[in-house]
Amino acid sequence: PTAVAKLAAGVSLAAALGAAVALRLSIRRRASLRRRMRVAFIHAEDAPKWSEQLGLYMAAFDRSGEFQWREYRAWLGELPRLEEADAAFISGSHHNVTDAATVPWMQDLFAFVRAAALSERVRLVGICFGCQAVAAALGGTVGPNQSGAFAYGVERLWPAPDFAGHPAVASARTGMRSEPSLAGGQPHAPAPRVLESHGQCVHTLPPGATLLASSASAAHELFAVGPRVLCMQFHPEMSVALLEEKIAPALLAARLLSADEHREAVRTFAREYDAAWASDASFARALVSAHIRL
Repeated sequence: PTAVAKLAAGVSLAAALGAAVALRLSIRRRASLRRRMRVAFIHAEDAPKWSEQLGLYMAAFDRSGEFQWREYRAWLGELPRLEEADAAFISGSHHNVTDAATVPWMQDLFAFVRAAALSERVRLVGICFGCQAVAAALGGTVGPNQSGAFAYGVERLWPAPDFAGHPAVASARTGMRSEPSLAGGQPHAPAPRVLESHGQCVHTLPPGATLLASSASAAHELFAVGPRVLCMQFHPEMSVALLEEKIAPALLAARLLSADEHREAVRTFAREYDAAWASDASFARALVSAHIRL
């Protein structure tokens, strides 16, 4: 009987421990779900061909599925309340920021940007049009590309002095290709390649902004405003195939890009799309993801 009692006690203890472990794991899982970062995707493009753009952003910046995404269609007046989001993306668009005075939804978007920038917890990422919208909302200026031409293709990202010290850059540097470029015979910071498609750019930065990088088509290609706002003119979410499929035909039809300019861009794609390209693309995406997680 003593042996049976001990065995029963052991079984009961094991069952109790097992139940405790299961409960602890369940609590952890529930806590993990509660802690999932809520990410607002502010869709600024109303063209039907980009109706699935949210999926593009999720694939680029959240492959592990750790974020809780919600889409807001800015052109329909849909914007998140600050308490609804931990982070927000503002997408690209065929609309121009310089038309904001006659486009009511842009004014609402600018107001959201100002409120988010003043908040102490919402992280904001502006991409292409989104970059320009953030700059304009916070006191910078936006206008046509200073070259007078539409920027379409691959460009180098030339780091500014504050580039390496930005927390998101430091976190993402493991994805950067270790190719030294030479400037005036002296080693220069690595210059990852990025995809461009824009007719306008940021001419002057908002007060208090920090320049992180420039490019051939945009003097203010990458910049930050405080610790929670990161903006880029380039398209880290895009691929060459997507640019060619969805953007090039529209640019050619609207005569924003000439046939010769397009042929040169295609030649550049062929020349630059080598084995090391994946590392550059990974860095650009890791930069955004790191900023959101910091």
